[in-house]
Amino acid sequence: MTLPFTTTCRFIPALKENNAANAPALVRDVDNPARHPYNSQVFLSWTPGNNVASADIGTVPAGKRLVLEYVAAEASIPQGQQFFMFIQSPPVGGVIYPLVVAKQASFAFGPTDIYTASQPVKIYIEPGTTFRASANRNDTTGGAGTDIIVSVTGYLVDVP
Repeated sequence: MTLPFTTTCRFIPALKENNAANAPALVRDVDNPARHPYNSQVFLSWTPGNNVASADIGTVPAGKRLVLEYVAAEASIPQGQQFFMFIQSPPVGGVIYPLVVAKQASFAFGPTDIYTASQPVKIYIEPGTTFRASANRNDTTGGAGTDIIVSVTGYLVDVP
């Protein structure tokens, strides 16, 4: 339902808006350009003898800025080991965005522990910038057949 209204701007006294119910004022959000949905998923693998697993998630297209809003991950790791995960942009020398991981279960096969991360974020990544997911564990033994799945969602916006 649209009601007639009158507005006055105290900084610009000559500006008035008088609209009848059958002719509402059109409004748009100029600070929020059209958003283009973005999602991606990568797989990281632990390898025996290595305590780091990482993979590039993507590179932001020219003329766009990526706004990541959500990151989710599921990780299997040799039982008893500890680790941490993060998103990094750019991959070398860039800002690190840590993820909060929580243990979900332990299984006799492997033996393996399962962890997940699921959290809202607000990460701005500039045009042409690559970003990656990484995990570091406190041991280098085992790892064959244990993996990490990382999913990100957000949106791309046009940049001038």
